[in-house]
Parts: sequence; structure tokens; C-alpha cells
Amino acid sequence: MRNSFSSKIKILALALSVVMALTAFPWHGKTAHAVAGCINQHQVWDGDTISGIAAKYRVDPYELAAANGITNPRFIKIGDVLCLDGLVSAQPATGQPAQNPPPATGGPIVPVTPPTTPPLIGGGAQSVNLSGRTYTTDASGYYTVQHGDSLFRVGLAFGVTAAQLAAVNGIPNANLIVTGQRILVPPATPSAPVPGSIPAVSIQPDLAGPGDTVTVRGYNYPPNATVNLYLEKTSLNRKSNILTSVKTDANGTFTTSIVLPTAWPDGTPINTRTVSISGRSTDNVFWGMNFFINKAWLNAQPVG
Repeated sequence: MRNSFSSKIKILALALSVVMALTAFPWHGKTAHAVAGCINQHQVWDGDTISGIAAKYRVDPYELAAANGITNPRFIKIGDVLCLDGLVSAQPATGQPAQNPPPATGGPIVPVTPPTTPPLIGGGAQSVNLSGRTYTTDASGYYTVQHGDSLFRVGLAFGVTAAQLAAVNGIPNANLIVTGQRILVPPATPSAPVPGSIPAVSIQPDLAGPGDTVTVRGYNYPPNATVNLYLEKTSLNRKSNILTSVKTDANGTFTTSIVLPTAWPDGTPINTRTVSISGRSTDNVFWGMNFFINKAWLNAQPVG
């Protein structure tokens, strides 16, 4: 009888330990950790990787990481929820068959009525070549969606985010853009510096390549100080020669334009996905840094 009672105690103890273990396990439910405003989500499970998730949904792994603010794709956690809105290709309009991109001489497109009262003014006429494709807006700032487009890629071309494009155009599901749809592209704004009182820089546009001219703004530097600007890739321990030197104003800010070099000082082409521009004081005590997406790298990637 005593052995039977002892066995029951052991079973109860074991059951309790299992319950405690399950309670302590960091379980993340889809509902509790859903991404606000995101329609197309993926919850990370054991064994998931950024490249594997990207392959599953047929999106670019770098774009998936960037769209979700992931700076190190090797470190995603079980239970994380990734948003895929704006990453998938544009779909044919309802009732229309999928079609190949129209030939250069023109082809049929599906007309879609643009919003009648756009909430923002468009960025005007622009033409950007990216990955073998030309992205062009008309004088009013409207872009016509091509087969295979995604909001992420269109936004990247014009220096705005997929979320901005969706908001400006009243698109409830960023994945449901269609060929022929006219999308208002708002003016690009400078990439924001890290908030706080430490020195920081912003770059406009934040998609640029060798030979392009970009505008660099500095914040929170000492007043009336000389700042040297460099191109850097810290993970590869690479740094350019001084691109230009500027002097800050009484508020510790500056604005200047620089032409991006085509190679590092040793002649190696600048072909990494991202590159940073740094602003360092002459004594190297005060410095800020921000990155841009390298158009040369992006142009080498196939369009999905």
C-alpha cells in the first residue's frame, strides 16, 4: 500500500514538473505576437532560417530581413513573427490571366483607378534603373505597376518604404497590387539618424551606387568643428580616403553632397549589399555613421 502511494506521489510530481516545464517554455502564439497592421505573416518555428522562409514564399532573403528590421539574419528566434506585406510579386487583376512583362513596344495592361484625393503630393517625374528594369513616374508622381513588381522593390527604387506607399495609396493589403495599377510615389525623405544626443548622419537617397551623388546631413556634432566624411564597411575593415571635409554650424549640424567612389583605395570594387558613410571629427572622437543600400549590388541580383 505504501509503495502504491509512493508511486502515485512520484507520478504527480512528474506531471507537475512537466506542467511547470511547459509553462516556463517561451511559447509564442501567433495572435499574441502578431505584427500590427500586417496581413501576411509568418511565425518562426524550430529550424526556420531567413533563407528558408524566403524560399518558401519566393521572396528575396535580404529584402525579407530588411523589411522586418533584422540586421543579423542568422539570429531569428522561435516565436518571432515576420511580416511579408509588400514583398511578393504583383498579381494579375481579378479575372485576368497571368501574363509575361509587356514587350518594349507596349502591351496590354489592366487599368486600375488611382485614389481620387491622394493624401500626399507626389515626388514628380523620376526614372530609376534597378536590376535591369526601369522604374518611371509621371509628372504627377504616379508609377504604373509592372508584372513582377512588389511594393518593397518599387519603394526601394524611389527611396520610400512599402509601408509609405501602402498608406499614401490606401492599399489595405500590400501584397495585392496588380499590373497596370497606378501608385502615387511621395517625395523621398532623408534616412533618419539614430535618436539621441550622439553624433549621427543621414543619407539621401538611401539607395545609391558608385558614381552617384548623395546628400549627407550631420547632427549632434560639436559646433564649428571640422568633420571628415568616409565610405566604410566595418565588417570588412574597409575605409575610403577622405571624401570631403565639412564644418559644422553653431548647432553642430552640416549638409553636404558627395560623389560615391567606385572602388576602395586598393582598387577592390565596392559591391557589398550595404555600405556606410561615416562622419568623423578630425580628432576622431566624435563620429556618426549610417548605411545605404548599394545599387551596384542590387543591379547584380536577378529580378524575381
